[in-house]
Amino acid sequence: MVDVIVIHSWNDSQKAAFDKFAGDVMAVAKGGKLPPGLKLEEVFLAKGKNVAICRWSVDKMNDKPRPFQGRGESF
Repeated sequence: MVDVIVIHSWNDSQKAAFDKFAGDVMAVAKGGKLPPGLKLEEVFLAKGKNVAICRWSVDKMNDKPRPFQGRGESF
C-alpha cells in the first residue's frame, strides 16, 4: 500500500463548485464505487482557509500517471 496526500485549494468564487466536487467524491467513496485498490482514508478541512487535504491509500503507483479526467474545473 502507498499513501497519497492530495491538497486542494480554491478561491472564494469557486466554493460552490468545490463543495459539489467534494460531495461527489465523498459519495463515491462512501458508496464503495471507487476503483479497486483505491481508498479515501481521511479528509481534513482547514477552517476558513479554503484548503482541504485528502489522504488516499492505493495498492500501487503507476510508473506513468494518467491525467485526471474530471469535470474540467481546476481549484
